[in-house]
This record gives sequence, C-alpha cells and structure tokens, in this order.
Amino acid sequence: MDRMMLEIYSDYLISSFGQTSTTILSRLLDNTISHDQITRFLEQGVAVSRTLWLLAKPLVRRIEREDGVISIDDCVQPKPHSQENGVIEWHYDHSVGRVVKGMNIITAFYGVHSERPTAERLGVPVGCEVIVKKPVWDDKKQTTVMKGTVTKQELYRELLKNCKANGIKYKYVLNDTWFTNAENMNFIDEVLKKKFVMAIKENMIATMCDDQDIIVWRGPIRDVPSVEGQVCQVYLNGVDFPVWIAKHVFKNKDGSTGTLYLCTNDPELDSDQVLKVYHKRWPIEEFHKSLKQNASLAKCPASRPEIQIKHVLCSLYGYVKLEWMKVAQGGNHFALRSGMYLAALRASFTELQIISR
Repeated sequence: MDRMMLEIYSDYLISSFGQTSTTILSRLLDNTISHDQITRFLEQGVAVSRTLWLLAKPLVRRIEREDGVISIDDCVQPKPHSQENGVIEWHYDHSVGRVVKGMNIITAFYGVHSERPTAERLGVPVGCEVIVKKPVWDDKKQTTVMKGTVTKQELYRELLKNCKANGIKYKYVLNDTWFTNAENMNFIDEVLKKKFVMAIKENMIATMCDDQDIIVWRGPIRDVPSVEGQVCQVYLNGVDFPVWIAKHVFKNKDGSTGTLYLCTNDPELDSDQVLKVYHKRWPIEEFHKSLKQNASLAKCPASRPEIQIKHVLCSLYGYVKLEWMKVAQGGNHFALRSGMYLAALRASFTELQIISR
C-alpha cells in the first residue's frame, strides 16, 4: 500500500469539513497529485483489520496497561441515498431499533482508563471489519436475499483472536447485549483465558444451584431472586461455568427508570465494581461519534465497494492520528478539530479581505 497516499488522504479526511472527493483533494494539492492517482490508491484492495493494527500498534504499545479493556461493538453509518452494492446494504441498527440502509462496521476498541480527567482516557481501534453482503438463495422465502458471508458473532470472536495474536495487554472484554451469548462467553473464558463484563437480556434463562449442585431456582434473569446492589451466582444454558449477575436500576433523562443486567465471569467483583468496569465501554460510543464527525467516515461519494472499504480504513487511521494529537496536546478530538476550523476560517477571512479590496 502506498504509505504516502495513505498519510495524505487520512490527513484530508481529518481536515475536511464537507463532502470529500479525489478532485477536491487534487486541487487542494495544487494538482501535484492527480485525482486519478488518488482514485487508483483507493481502488487497491486492503485487509482492513490487519492494516489497521499495523497503523495503531505504535500508539497501543505506548498506552497499553494490564488493566486495559477491549470493547467490541458495531455501528451503522446511514447512507440512504447511496446505491446498494454489498457494502451499502440494509442493516439492523440496534441503536435506533430498525433496519436502515448504510454501511455496517464492527470494531475492537482498546481502552485504558485512570482516575484522572477525561483527557487521560485513551483508546484506539485495534481491529475492524466491514460487513459485506452477497446474494444468497433463501429456500424459505423462495427468493434471493443479501446476506453476510460470515456472521457478526464469528467476526466478534475473530477480532478477539487477533487481539490475542497481537499480544495486546488487557483484562476485560466488554460488550452490549447484541454479542452476549454462550459461545462468546465460552470463547473468552476458555480460549482467551480472560474476564468479561457483558450486558445481558432480561429474558435469558438462568439457573441457581445450592452447594450440592441441586437446582433451587430457574427462570428469566429479570426474576433472579437477588437484591439490587448485590451479585448473584447463576448458570446459563450452554455456558460451561458459573457467572455472576448484577442488577442496576437507573433513571433516564425523561424521569423514567430502566434496569441494566450485567454478567461477568469474575467472582472477585462486587456489584458496584461490575458496573464500574462496564462503564469503561463508553469510549467506543464516543469513538463511533468521532469517527463520523471528525474523520469523515460518511463523506465518501464513491459508489464502488472497494473504494468505500479503503475510505473506512483511512477514516480509522484518521481517528488514530487524532488520538496521537490528544496524547501530545491534551484536549479531545472535537476541540482539536475546532482549532483546525478556526484556523481555516481565519485564512478564508483574510483571503476575502485581500480580494475584496
């Protein structure tokens, strides 16, 4: 891969405040690089996850700690006006609870936390896969449907497998209910030998046993006979070891209340500690927001899937660069970009004063 073009294009994605295009970038560079050269760079195939790790590795090695966390989540970038092509397809977006047309990516995000201010909370994507769908015949529907070549659950385990192969230091795997299932729990505990804290659906069936392994209760998680603020040991169908459930009631902004059920394989955590660890997955939500708003994830006008995938990689690298800037200068991505915008506005204002005289 052309490293010079990668640096130029990712810098362009960070500094752009509008729609991006190869033509605009070429003009920005005074045509020293033609838009055809940029397009050829974007057309080159790339293994997103492996390449991202090579780009993020120096920062990971600088910030990693034994108590780091790996958060895995997917996000859908809506692209309602783009043509469907395998990358741009209809995906269920659990953040809005409906199917939307857009691009779906699943990311492994490495984070380290301290008791210091938010500026000291650092994180970087260490693996990412773009969901690509292909036409498959559905016997039940008797029609052709678009379906992913691998499931998100398989990609979840593959991303964690890569984190192990890359020797990343961390203690917990964190995820929401979308990835909470027996196969993933068994994989983390038995294959990776790591701890996890996961949000769990209230209707998942649990079993409680006494000291002689005699079943004393069985039912959905929401009915577990435990007191809020305590952990309760249970067994889940298909999980080869006991887990601990913590129940937390919280207030929403509108004044209503909700209940969060958390599941862990770490018997040393009390209820408050389980919640504290789970809160460490919040930076992946901030990552999704910054990737879209500060690294131009959605601003690729190309219709070809290979270009869109390469654009995703460059956007991810742009995020890594912003995190390097945060390490060097403090602040956050939005403050850094605000400074760029102000500098661009000053230059534009100065140019207007010159040409209007």
